[in-house]
Amino acid sequence: METNADLATYGDAVIKLCFLELMLDKEKKLTIGKSKVESDNYLVSVVVSHYDLIKHIDRDTADSKMPNDYKYNNHEGKNHNPHKYIATAVEAMVGAIYKGTKDLNFIIELLKSWMKL
Repeated sequence: METNADLATYGDAVIKLCFLELMLDKEKKLTIGKSKVESDNYLVSVVVSHYDLIKHIDRDTADSKMPNDYKYNNHEGKNHNPHKYIATAVEAMVGAIYKGTKDLNFIIELLKSWMKL
């Protein structure tokens, strides 16, 4: 993997697989339940805000368009939500963890903890 974007794509796929593993046969409307917890909004508003991860993400602080908050919904409906980079960073983190460990159970346990937030 050469870039964070590659790791984010990888991590997004791992997140989707693990959420499906957790929810299969437990959700009446699997697509709705899965889409809620794997959405960028959920990752930013719930997961990232819980751990206050913005302060650990390398970003251009001089760029006034880069958000310093977790208010994803303030930008919903616009073509490009500036909070997307935060969700992408989380996906890259999950991709890096899985690439290094090859342990889906670890990711599943991590996602279980996120679902409790």
